[in-house]
Amino acid sequence: MGGVAYDSVPTECLAPPPLVEQILGPCRPSGWVLQKLGSHRGPTQAVVHAVACAEAPEGAPVLTWEQALDTAEHPGVRLYSLCAAAELNPVLKGFDEGFGERTGLKDDPYD
Repeated sequence: MGGVAYDSVPTECLAPPPLVEQILGPCRPSGWVLQKLGSHRGPTQAVVHAVACAEAPEGAPVLTWEQALDTAEHPGVRLYSLCAAAELNPVLKGFDEGFGERTGLKDDPYD
């Protein structure tokens, strides 16, 4: 722009992010929060979100993963499937799903 002095604008390059962040990407805040739904009458309806989820309620207390799993086991509570809370689903349901009997493998070293 004409007539504007750029003398005070820093011109040095920013330091690169740490190698771990370059490989894994920026860190997500850890923890989960509970979003209560509906009225206070009747069974509780709620959704567990990751703290960094755009749909997570502001100011809700942060839960540890153990608290999030305990909460998700209650009827009417579900894990939000569009954020990192969905990563708790295999822990909640068990890792064995999809790993049935090993059949038809010739010379299977695990038999």
